[in-house]
Amino acid sequence: MTSRPASALPAPSDLPRLHHAELTLADSAAAHQGLVGLVSAAGGLSDRPQWLIGTNGRLVACTARAREISTPRWESLTEMDGGIDTDSLAATMVPPSPAHGLARRHLVVPVARRGIIHAWWVVAEMPRLFEEADRILADRVAHHLATEYDAQHRVARAAWNARSLLARQLVRGSGAEDDLVASGEYLGVNVDSKRLVVYLSDPTEKGRTETEGHGLGRPSRTGHIAHTGDEARAAARLASALGVEVLGTQGNQGTILLVEVPDGRAPADFVHEVKYAVGRYLQPRNDDGRPGAAVGVSSVTDRMGLRRAYREAREVARCVDRFSPRGQRILAVDDLGPARLFVANADTEAIRAYVSEVLGPLLGGDETQRSLLVTLQSYFGHDRSIRASARALAVHENTVRLRLGRVHEFTGLDVAGNANDQLSVQTALLVLQLTGALPEKNAPANETDHRRIA
Repeated sequence: MTSRPASALPAPSDLPRLHHAELTLADSAAAHQGLVGLVSAAGGLSDRPQWLIGTNGRLVACTARAREISTPRWESLTEMDGGIDTDSLAATMVPPSPAHGLARRHLVVPVARRGIIHAWWVVAEMPRLFEEADRILADRVAHHLATEYDAQHRVARAAWNARSLLARQLVRGSGAEDDLVASGEYLGVNVDSKRLVVYLSDPTEKGRTETEGHGLGRPSRTGHIAHTGDEARAAARLASALGVEVLGTQGNQGTILLVEVPDGRAPADFVHEVKYAVGRYLQPRNDDGRPGAAVGVSSVTDRMGLRRAYREAREVARCVDRFSPRGQRILAVDDLGPARLFVANADTEAIRAYVSEVLGPLLGGDETQRSLLVTLQSYFGHDRSIRASARALAVHENTVRLRLGRVHEFTGLDVAGNANDQLSVQTALLVLQLTGALPEKNAPANETDHRRIA
């Protein structure tokens, strides 16, 4: 790596040119023309090919002259002998290396502010050799680009903070209605849109004990969200996947995402889409295969119901956290029903004892017992309809009646006629579903909804 020495004083004959360059760059910045405007202005000040390359190695913008030749490969600039040190704030003169596709020298200047490198300004040594004025000009271009990056980041942070605050006010039901509407209009957010709440829980000490350890862990190599504190990234990724607006904020023990529901979309279908998108794009699982964050998805609601929806999503996430360490980690409120209140808050061992007491005679594991459990799940999943259950199980209606009778014989519970017995069995079935002993109910019959956002 060849780090060039500090710039010498420019030749007197170069001062008018450099003065003109500084005024041009300053005018472009003052006109709020952005990064592309600054790069275009730089192109008018020099006939050398020049590129703005991001820290990810991708081209951000280039001058008109640079479009006529190939962009230098980022790997060539960084990995060859004499290449740049991506951690260094010093400008580097990269030597030519035909083997790496570099036929000439390239001057690489970090676009940095406050010790943070935002990008790299790359200048090719053509059509003539570098002069000191070229080095000074590259420094000034990098300086103005860094100022623009810094300003954009500050604006983005301010805008995100405002959107995060609005999301927090919506789920808490706080703030005067006029203030919420005004804030939404300023941010371009329709606060009266229907939404659902996605809650990604942070691991708690109790949760780690009960589920043998979990959490989103270190950043994922695949680029998915790897920590629930990344609510800005999580909201942006989910919004892109679903094609809707997503507001995000940080709760006391997890990340809260408010997902706008498109007009005309059936609520149940959209809930399935959201669950699929969260699993695919936010990856609530550690890289080493251990379970990640527990995720709860609320039902669809209007603005006045968001506080309740937030509570629902948290209860679902807590149920998942406590009883599904290696099973389904993303569930919706309709997957669990009202029994989630008991499952989310009661003592864990007491719940397990409760399940054993209610359905113990059916937990032996043989095929007959399992068919009775699946029949019970289908029966309650279809609002206790014998006909719908038989259709879903592909059996005769009398077969469903016979199996419910067998359940009564084994357990003493009259699930067809006693409301208390029905609630007891539904609660026990919920725990079995969470632990993976039963399949998730209400799963989509096909992947139609999933293809829409794949």
